[in-house]
Amino acid sequence: MLSCIRLRCVAAHPRHWGNRFPQQLRLLADEESNKNRDKKYGKLWNKQIGELVRKRNMLALIGEYVELQEKYVDSRLRSNKMLIELAKAVWSYETLSHGKSQ
Repeated sequence: MLSCIRLRCVAAHPRHWGNRFPQQLRLLADEESNKNRDKKYGKLWNKQIGELVRKRNMLALIGEYVELQEKYVDSRLRSNKMLIELAKAVWSYETLSHGKSQ
């Protein structure tokens, strides 16, 4: 009876498990490394997503800036054309009025 209990105790010891114990350790280590890898990739993924969102927002701001610049340039062109037309009208009026008075 004592030998039967002793055999069970010996068989229960990890040293007597054969290849199963290292395989189980390997599986646990693989699971742990997979969890760590997933965390690492999750952080990298979130970082890349954040960078893409930041770049998209910057591009939107640049697009708005370009639109404002186009409006500004268009406005300046229109006002410059109006000033040129006004200067031509004033010049022709002065030329005509000086020509009549002479």
